Amino acid sequence: MDIFLQAFFLCLVTCTGSQYAQSRIYVTVKAGSSAVLPCDWRNKTQSSGERPHIEWRTLTETVFERRGGDQYQGEGYERRVDVPEDKLLGGDCSLVLKDVRLTDSGPYESYLLEKRTKRSLRSKRVFIQAVELSVDDSTKMMIKKLFRQLSLIWTIICTVSAKPQINISAQVGSSVLLPCDFSSNLSSVPEPHIRWYNYSEVVFERAGEESFPGEGYEGRMDVPEDKLSHGDGSLVLKDVRHADENIYECYLVMKAGPQNKWAFIQRVSLSVEGKMFCLEEQISEAVLMLGCTVMDRLVPKTALHINKRW
Repeated sequence: MDIFLQAFFLCLVTCTGSQYAQSRIYVTVKAGSSAVLPCDWRNKTQSSGERPHIEWRTLTETVFERRGGDQYQGEGYERRVDVPEDKLLGGDCSLVLKDVRLTDSGPYESYLLEKRTKRSLRSKRVFIQAVELSVDDSTKMMIKKLFRQLSLIWTIICTVSAKPQINISAQVGSSVLLPCDFSSNLSSVPEPHIRWYNYSEVVFERAGEESFPGEGYEGRMDVPEDKLSHGDGSLVLKDVRHADENIYECYLVMKAGPQNKWAFIQRVSLSVEGKMFCLEEQISEAVLMLGCTVMDRLVPKTALHINKRW
């Protein structure tokens, strides 16, 4: 006898489960939007003239109930769920779920509640529809990712902005190294892209194998690719000239969504030392040009108009 009972219950569970699985509907919506969980009770038994009593449940709790103008909204679903009364009377028992949240994901089932007899106070629950709700949080994930990126940039800015300015002196004609170290943030920058400025222009830029020296710095500046990949963005300046004396700033590109942001890394003040040879040159009887030549260049300083008789 026990064997027959076990077989009966196994068949009951299997048949019921397969029925639910066959009728299951899958709905996917984005977080923050509204979802409609389909339901139609017209093919289910319903006493003539009796107002339909519909119930929506999860596996653990009642989400919504409606019978005529009376309704019940489950805890956490207040003002977010409804089965419009006019549609319910027409056979549409679809559940409208507003402001969908990630926690709303999961299986839902709708039932039609019918009284067993006129004298019975208990209702018979007739299964109607099973719906599996999935909530797509791609928008929130994108916002979180962008927030993490911005937080990373802010952390780098706060870290490096505390670095003091470095003062360096170099002799005319020599080579000098302008330091720029971002190795502590290297893990967050898989493909370093460095840019060096003085106050008026870009003097050098490197991203991988590609490099772009500024005008007047061709062949004299470099950030070695192998060192850049290890977090060293120091700028090598060759054949130093007096005109190179300036304040230089190093920036690192950071990804922030679809746009790039430049994070300040280091400021370096370069002073140039070396002899200057003055040259007096008579331009004409009326003008005497006094100039100073630095290495191979003539730099005019002033012009004196002289009344001179020969």
